[in-house]
Amino acid sequence: MDTGDPEFDHHSTFHAEHWREIFRSARERGCPVLHSSCYGGYDVLTRHADVLAASNDWKHFSSERSWSADGSDDGLGTAIPPRIMRVGFLDMDPPRSLAFRRCVNRWFTRGSINRGKERITEIADWAIDQVIERGGCDLVSELATPFQRTVLFDLLGLPADQWRADTDQIISEFRSENEAAHDRTASDARAERAAFYEWVSPRALEEILDQRAHGGPGMIADLVRAEIDGEPIDPETCAELVTMIIGGGEETTVAAIVTMLRFLAENPGEKQRLLNHHDLLPTAVDEIIRFTTPAMGNARTVTEPCEISGTSFEPGDRVLLAYASANYDTAVFGDPEVVRLDRNPNPHLAFGAGVHRCIGAIFAQVNIECLVMRFIERISQFHVITGRIRPAYEEIGKINSYYSLPIEFSPGRRLGPLSAAPVLTRPRIRPNTSAIAE
Repeated sequence: MDTGDPEFDHHSTFHAEHWREIFRSARERGCPVLHSSCYGGYDVLTRHADVLAASNDWKHFSSERSWSADGSDDGLGTAIPPRIMRVGFLDMDPPRSLAFRRCVNRWFTRGSINRGKERITEIADWAIDQVIERGGCDLVSELATPFQRTVLFDLLGLPADQWRADTDQIISEFRSENEAAHDRTASDARAERAAFYEWVSPRALEEILDQRAHGGPGMIADLVRAEIDGEPIDPETCAELVTMIIGGGEETTVAAIVTMLRFLAENPGEKQRLLNHHDLLPTAVDEIIRFTTPAMGNARTVTEPCEISGTSFEPGDRVLLAYASANYDTAVFGDPEVVRLDRNPNPHLAFGAGVHRCIGAIFAQVNIECLVMRFIERISQFHVITGRIRPAYEEIGKINSYYSLPIEFSPGRRLGPLSAAPVLTRPRIRPNTSAIAE
């Protein structure tokens, strides 16, 4: 960067407004590894080849989040600054991470997800029904979040009507009495999210204990029966995994859905192209995921001396793998700052790589496909209210998304009732019993 620019801080508003230029400048100069003294100091890998190499080398670049007996940090995990808690196998290294992934992976294979695709489409139609007669909505809080949260609850085997009612109540406590959802402030959005996740973990533990005793229809019931090395997973770790799946599966997918619908609103020709050629949809979704890179980067802790792009690393060094930068590397992608819905091949790193590649990648892609296609089929013309868009700048170090993105459209017809949760009739996602860890 130019010497006049602020010090690199991936959580800053400056970074949120200029990340493409910051990363482009780093990749194109002789030393593409940025350094920051923020948060105790860390380096940033910006080139696709370097991010991929570190992602594939967990022995030198550790994801472990752990504590010593005296309460001090052993491993700092995948966030800078480090989280106060561990986030499932996202914050573990092999062989332990792989053991937990095996318990979950069979729910996220292509065959497993496709078995439940019609059910996901039912949830998409329900979410659209809740707003279609109004002629407008906030894509974040009133469409994409209710859809994705309900899909996740259903996958886990949670009672969606009760969980939806409870979460709606929690969120309403952080909104003023006369404030519409699409007018909420950035601080409101952060408070809502914090309250939701503070509520999720203990509530998940209650559900795990109940399903251990009485069974259930989804992934939780499977997890409470799972064993690692002949021992069942303890309830607290099950709750950690459930919280990881909800947290990791909601905000990133919501970000991609909202970005894709905004792109289609602003590019009606591309929207019509998708309507005319449904087979283009998976490739188009993959491109939006590259372009958005909802999870812009994850951290690692160096465990042994090593070198990347001429920069030497020592044990204890913190390194940020900048997936967003890697996905704009001109050595890999032609015209990376242009959305090409037919881009193929598309070796983006938005889902990470190696042993820590996002286990829900296929699930996320199918969810986006279902909601986006049903939306543009049922609401043919819509436009973004640009003056009321609120990017989530304060959160860009974690998620590249929006607090609010309101749209307007001509009111349409519901297919079903207005309701707190959908009535689902199509087959559930079922695990692939022959699946192994990725």
